[in-house]
Amino acid sequence: MPADCPSDQQLLDFCLGNCNVEMLDRVAEHLEACQLCEQRLQQLEEVPDGLLDRLAKEAPSAIAANIQELDQLLANVERNMPLQGSFVDVEEDADHQLSSTIDLGSDTHDGKKRPPTPPIAFDLPPIPNYEFLEFLGRGGMGVVVKARQVNLHREVAIKFPKRLPDEGDSDRFLREARAAGRLRHPHICPIYEVGECEGRPYLVMAYIQGGTLRAWSRQEHTMRESAEMVACLAHGVEFAHQQNVIHRDLKPDNVLVDAHNGMPVLTDFGLAKELDVQADAMTQTGQVMGTAAYMAPEQAAGRTSEVGRLSDVYSLGAILYELLCKKPPFTGPLGEVLRQVQTEEPTAPRRLTPSIHRDMETICLKALSKSPSARYASAGEMAEDLERFSRGESIVARRESLARRTIRHLKRQRQLYAISAILLIVAAMVVSFFGRTSILSTRKALVADLQRQLNDGVNLPPDQWRGNHIESLRSLNSQLDAIDPESRSQRQTDLEDSLARAIYLSFNESARIEPADEARIRNLLTILQEAAPTRAQELEAGLERRLQRPELVFELTRPVLPGDPSYQLEKHACRGNVELIAQFGAEWSKTSRVGLILNAGTRQQYEFLLSTLSELDAHQTSLTFDQSSGRGEPARLLIQRREGSSTVVLRDVAVDLAELRGKPLRMKAAREGQRLSLWVAQLEPVEFEDLFPANPTDHGVFSLVWSQPVPLLSVRAYRQTRPAASSPLLTGDLAFVDGDFDTALAEYRRQQVSADLDIRREVMFKQGLCHLHLKDPDSARNLFDSTISQRRSGDDSWAIRAACQLWLLELKLDNQDAAGKRFSQLRAMRQGLTFAALASLIPASDRSEILSRYGTTEDWLFFSPRTVENIERVRDVYQLLDTGESLQSAITAQLVKAYHMDGREEDARRLCEEALEHFHEMLQQHHGFAMVFLEQYGWLMHNQGEESCRQALQMIDRFMLDKQGDVRTPGWHWLLVERARLHAALGELEQADKDLQMFYSYRVFENDEYHVYLSAGLLHGFVKEAQGFPQEGVKVWKDTLLSEGYENKAIGSSFAPLVSRSIMAALTDQVTDREMDYLIDWLLGVVPRGSKLYLGLAMARWPISPVKSILRPVAQQMWQSETAREIARRVAFRTFSYRDYLYEPIYLGGLSLLQQKVFGGVASPLQQELCLTLMRDAHAAIAQDRRLRDHMQTIGELVLVNPSISTWDAIRPEFSDYPEIQAAISYLCGKRCQGRGMSEEAQAFFMAALETAPADSLAHQLTVAEVPE
Repeated sequence: MPADCPSDQQLLDFCLGNCNVEMLDRVAEHLEACQLCEQRLQQLEEVPDGLLDRLAKEAPSAIAANIQELDQLLANVERNMPLQGSFVDVEEDADHQLSSTIDLGSDTHDGKKRPPTPPIAFDLPPIPNYEFLEFLGRGGMGVVVKARQVNLHREVAIKFPKRLPDEGDSDRFLREARAAGRLRHPHICPIYEVGECEGRPYLVMAYIQGGTLRAWSRQEHTMRESAEMVACLAHGVEFAHQQNVIHRDLKPDNVLVDAHNGMPVLTDFGLAKELDVQADAMTQTGQVMGTAAYMAPEQAAGRTSEVGRLSDVYSLGAILYELLCKKPPFTGPLGEVLRQVQTEEPTAPRRLTPSIHRDMETICLKALSKSPSARYASAGEMAEDLERFSRGESIVARRESLARRTIRHLKRQRQLYAISAILLIVAAMVVSFFGRTSILSTRKALVADLQRQLNDGVNLPPDQWRGNHIESLRSLNSQLDAIDPESRSQRQTDLEDSLARAIYLSFNESARIEPADEARIRNLLTILQEAAPTRAQELEAGLERRLQRPELVFELTRPVLPGDPSYQLEKHACRGNVELIAQFGAEWSKTSRVGLILNAGTRQQYEFLLSTLSELDAHQTSLTFDQSSGRGEPARLLIQRREGSSTVVLRDVAVDLAELRGKPLRMKAAREGQRLSLWVAQLEPVEFEDLFPANPTDHGVFSLVWSQPVPLLSVRAYRQTRPAASSPLLTGDLAFVDGDFDTALAEYRRQQVSADLDIRREVMFKQGLCHLHLKDPDSARNLFDSTISQRRSGDDSWAIRAACQLWLLELKLDNQDAAGKRFSQLRAMRQGLTFAALASLIPASDRSEILSRYGTTEDWLFFSPRTVENIERVRDVYQLLDTGESLQSAITAQLVKAYHMDGREEDARRLCEEALEHFHEMLQQHHGFAMVFLEQYGWLMHNQGEESCRQALQMIDRFMLDKQGDVRTPGWHWLLVERARLHAALGELEQADKDLQMFYSYRVFENDEYHVYLSAGLLHGFVKEAQGFPQEGVKVWKDTLLSEGYENKAIGSSFAPLVSRSIMAALTDQVTDREMDYLIDWLLGVVPRGSKLYLGLAMARWPISPVKSILRPVAQQMWQSETAREIARRVAFRTFSYRDYLYEPIYLGGLSLLQQKVFGGVASPLQQELCLTLMRDAHAAIAQDRRLRDHMQTIGELVLVNPSISTWDAIRPEFSDYPEIQAAISYLCGKRCQGRGMSEEAQAFFMAALETAPADSLAHQLTVAEVPE
């Protein structure tokens, strides 16, 4: 023994506590570093617990005296514990119950029934925009009600303090808002809003439908389910810790179990602490805050400075303990619980419930360690160990030895209990060790020998376990039971664990399971079934899954290029359930598509592809993204079935490849029965249930879609050796795929008598498909309706397929009303089914055909309420069919504009806010859509007063600026223009000028940016004018029109940039040929193709065309009047509604054109008013009555080109419901004839005007002056 080791007497004194503090510390530190001395102390562990109990009765009277001193000391400690003024919640069900029902009474820790929570006993202040629905519960700090948020149409939970708050209560509410408000995690309840109403603070949080974890724990659950539940919760706690937030009040009542997915959600951060914020008055040293049964020892002792992340880990251990043992670690009165938390070890879970797995007990007790350093280092580590247990893997945590437990007890309790608490145990162990050695030596040797044999037996390799081997192990156990009965239960559990592990390893780690192996494993399962039926059932299910798992048939682990002779994948048959996994080099982004093929070379070849949207476009050669802008070509994940020369697209999902670019790409394709699955890197998997499985006799081979210069880094192919069960409908399915629908129909009818309901429903549906192909829609409709009528609860897949076919059938037959009803039917059936699950049932080809029947015409020039209805219907369809983020965002943006056009500004604003809340989580992927909604949002808000303008500015800055306050790039600088408009609306012209100058500094000269640049230039000129610098404004307009970098940028058919250019060109006398070309290009985009007007405009691009000479004066003069200039100003500042913003410039251009063509360049004020009234009335009439639109081209030709009274008389009856419009058109045609010297035709038109013009109309007044008396 080394010289520095303690002597036997010193070690004995250490055990008895007969040494001073200095010696105690020195021996304890030595034992932690010296394995030899620890082994000397470890010999005490061999003394059975039962023997110690008997020896305790023989203890000397001095020990009894110490026990009396201990009792007195405990009483003094309990009286002096710092409970005065403390916040301690000992009612486990007291905190808010954010569930769908009110708690009607619950059990306390001692098993007594607590009366139900009383109803709310005081009024709550009404909160604007929220409607209270029901009382949910109350806690130590507040009450919670369920409410509906009116503007977002969602249910929320609102928490109020129990009483009118003092400063401390308000601080706690602010603490909860600050702590939880910035936490976004699936297992943490989000905070939506914090506010104050009538002096009462409140928090608005998500409403989680479901009960508490306490209610969940009272139900029957497996250990694995409990482990998974706490692991999820630990992940949420770890996330909070990463954000420097500790909860400090974790308990089952602060955890809700979501009824929709069964996942835990952590709530109530009322005692949360931000680690980067100094302690305030609420967390002074000495205060005990939290719930006694779940708080860590340092928290129970009021040592606030020590309360941290590991305190939450202890609470997680207490929660796990209750899930396992159906009770908290410590129970009793408050003072007793606080004392136990600090001084006593919890009863080992396996002593309460022997069926608890040893590893689970180890995890639980490690988390419940008194010393923070002995617990898991983080909640994340605890979650990982729980997940290892759930997967059947070895855990990291290890059980604590007796020696270290002795040291820990001595070091922790010497000051609080003066070592007396353990004197009895240590003295008894020493007496046993030194006084009974001779009695135990023989027994110890025998137990050791039997235990060694038992250990050797359970450590046998898994493939050597047989029935006779287990009988030998049981015989050894029986002998040990006779000698050491106290450990009988533990040994039995250990033997069951070893048997279960041998079974698991036998099937899970074997490369191949032969029939003899399967028979041996099933025999072992039968033996385990007698002792542990639940575990046996779980393992049997695992065996079945393993038997269904494909086995490796081909592997290539070194990189190859196309054409390499070592690439032999196509030589391997692809039959049954299969998997194909390939990893492509980072060069994959330089090709238009990559993918995997199953059943290659057969009539049912399955292709799993990553492909660009515009794959057939000759200019589309790459999947790469523009790194400078963060935007790139959209891509698709496709699952398709190639049948000969035709292709049926089964799933088609738009994806964003930004995160994958520049990295190797891993793809996996699988077929399991009818289910086809595709995984690409970390993207969401894509699945589809194919109605027509591949012919098992026509298996084909594995293959890849892959080309130069992409290297193939690795590939593995798997095939299931056990043949899949053949479908009774296979013959009909093969006939259907071959296009022989009569044969398929006959085969399906033969199976109609099947006793299996699922088979009958599948048969009816497939018969319906046959009738569709045989042009018999009535029979198909009846069969699909029958399929729906036999839908089964919990499985609507066939009914959903049938409803979709009925919807598509009515659309093809153009039965719009019937199609609308079928759509509503399908939408109702989809409730509770995710978009991905729905898409997996409906082929992409059917979805595409449905979408093609719903146009999204942006016919803003002829807007009507029907436009809103159509867009709303299309949006519903897009949402139902999960068309992807881009299409759904685009149609939502159209709906915002439609609401704005229709005067429904509140609806438009609400929709903008919902979209922006969604896009804020995905800024980089969808910033283009975010800016569309932000522009509309600013437009809607800046006409609503100062408060609304400020709110819109905050929203724009939230998106546009990064954490440092700088503008995000690229693209986000466009929002500076909208911000300038808002500042201008507030009268802050200098700030508006600065925003526009900043916008110019970010220019990147893209086509899309050119539109924004023109709008910014127009606005900037009017800002300068408003500042009193009109000449600077004119210079801004000229510079904008002539700006370098935009010389070749096109406007196309976009309206806003055309208006901006036309205003600036007219006000600076810059109406050049280029401006005329812009105008003509826009007109060609809105005039019907093939009409005379279209042909005339098309000829205007010719050098000798007179059209430009006609339009140029119009463009020069239309913005010159003061009225026109005010319209231009309102266009720039967007003080118009969206409707007037679109229509007023058009009316102004029409007026200028009529002045030139009808009135010779000058019209009187009355004539101008007549023209504007005519255009507005005719526009409204055409929007309501589509029949009139067909005649507008003829009327244009009559008024502007060739007025003919006979032509007018032919179409005039169509306008019989609009006499003022008739009269105005007749008057204008008459004036046009006058200008051309056609006096007789003129008088005929004037007489026609007088026939229809109301006597008090402007047309009548003007026409009377033209007709001779």
